[in-house]
Amino acid sequence: MKKIFLTTIVILAIYLLIQGIRCYLDLKKAKEKLNSCNKTELDLSYGKITFIDEGQGEVILSVHGLFGGYDQACENVKSRFGKNRIIAPSRFGYLGSAVNG
Repeated sequence: MKKIFLTTIVILAIYLLIQGIRCYLDLKKAKEKLNSCNKTELDLSYGKITFIDEGQGEVILSVHGLFGGYDQACENVKSRFGKNRIIAPSRFGYLGSAVNG
């Protein structure tokens, strides 16, 4: 019985270690993706907002879903980079926007 318990504890510890490493690597990848975006921060009278403003040509304002940051808006129109001017703001309270929604 004691051997089964110790084996279970060792297996659980190994599993948690592997999951911790996977989580660390995924967070690192997500941070690199965010840092690759050419974001701009602007202080408005009601707080700071973060957004992407890139490219030239006809403007696409990428406002997305109910929540999220400029990264999600940018992802929606990534095929248009280089062809249009993309403005992709963070929603209130997300990724650098101090404004509470």
